[in-house]
Amino acid sequence: MNFLIINNITWISVLIFSLAIPGCGGGDGGSDTQISQGTPIQNATVRSCFIEDYSDPATSEYILPYQVGMTFLVSQGNCGRFSTHRPVCRVRGGICGDLRYAYDFQMPVGIVLLASRSGEVVTVTDNFPTNGLISNIIVIKHSDDTLGRYLHLAENSSMVAVGDLIPQGDPIAMSGDSGPTGNMPHLHFDVLESENNTCSIDASIESGCVSIPITFRNAQPLDAPLIEDTVYEALPF
Repeated sequence: MNFLIINNITWISVLIFSLAIPGCGGGDGGSDTQISQGTPIQNATVRSCFIEDYSDPATSEYILPYQVGMTFLVSQGNCGRFSTHRPVCRVRGGICGDLRYAYDFQMPVGIVLLASRSGEVVTVTDNFPTNGLISNIIVIKHSDDTLGRYLHLAENSSMVAVGDLIPQGDPIAMSGDSGPTGNMPHLHFDVLESENNTCSIDASIESGCVSIPITFRNAQPLDAPLIEDTVYEALPF
């Protein structure tokens, strides 16, 4: 899979819905219900995420993106309550692609965030202020060309630079409240892959990026997937 990554990002507000996915920022509810293709996951708002789609968390390549011993609430899970975690994601009237497998971790500003999986840093933006219109973001490209995205980061908090090779579990930035978060600071985390052999992070997600189902091997409890409105502790990995 080949991805088109734009490192020097200069957005305007019309592209807010691309990188500034609000996660917990609310939504219109949408009507993305699909015909069941398996066992719907717990707390799903639409029948578009199925237990059979997830791998065994005990052997997952991903860890929770925060430090061992810390606990945080999943305020929005896969196929979640707002229209931002849907097969057809919608943000303020704009369509932002298939983000049904995104997670929101509710946390205060200033929490050290970790690389959930090792890879190369391909995008870093941390110059947008708290409560602004656009989210700060870090994107890490993994060995299989998937992209891990960390959104709503604190201003001027990046600990990495484009081109850095980051081991799993290394600090990358601080949690924040940038972009439209619905006045609820949180980390939006998802993993994207290319749907049409191209995935442009600075453009609308529906242009070729889709989220994929992931689990975390150090989550306590060890759920597959993480369940909305549940608190998870990060165990040693």
